[in-house]
Amino acid sequence: MPGREFFRRGQPRAYHVHLVEAGGSLWCDYLAFRDYLRAHTEAARDFADVKRALAARFPRDREAYIDAKSAAVREILRLAGRAT
Repeated sequence: MPGREFFRRGQPRAYHVHLVEAGGSLWCDYLAFRDYLRAHTEAARDFADVKRALAARFPRDREAYIDAKSAAVREILRLAGRAT
């Protein structure tokens, strides 16, 4: 993904780290996403419910989990004024 460095270790993955440029587009997206969920507790609960359901649906398929939650992430970014 342009603008992001990604590091991971382990098989299965024990951890992963994302690095983005401070002040860059992804940085602003991450902060807007966080701030929106902090300010809108119902949206935060709904997103947590989505993540729990997807984790149960894709317990060993991280990529499918990530793909499946993408629409919810995009919607939160749109509501936060960071449409992608």
